[in-house]
Amino acid sequence: MSSPDTYFDLQVNGYGGVDFNDEGLTAEGLHQACELLARDGVGGILATIITDHVPVMQRRLENLSRFRGQDELARRSRCGKPRPTCWRTCGCQPRSRTA
Repeated sequence: MSSPDTYFDLQVNGYGGVDFNDEGLTAEGLHQACELLARDGVGGILATIITDHVPVMQRRLENLSRFRGQDELARRSRCGKPRPTCWRTCGCQPRSRTA
């Protein structure tokens, strides 16, 4: 996941049929999305949710955080936990541009 040839995507609402905003999101679904992203050259993401009522957004973020804590691939993908220097970039950038 640390290869300079991978990308870091700053806004991912889901991938490969997995929606991070779905109330039925599972740890397995998050793993599947991270696995597919890695296969397609994305080494890290900032998992994002869409704007909704605050309690709904809070529940979705709590789910993402809990599932990330249960899955090594999601943690390695930095799913939801970018390095502070990543904020200087826009969109999907090569990892070498986020360091």
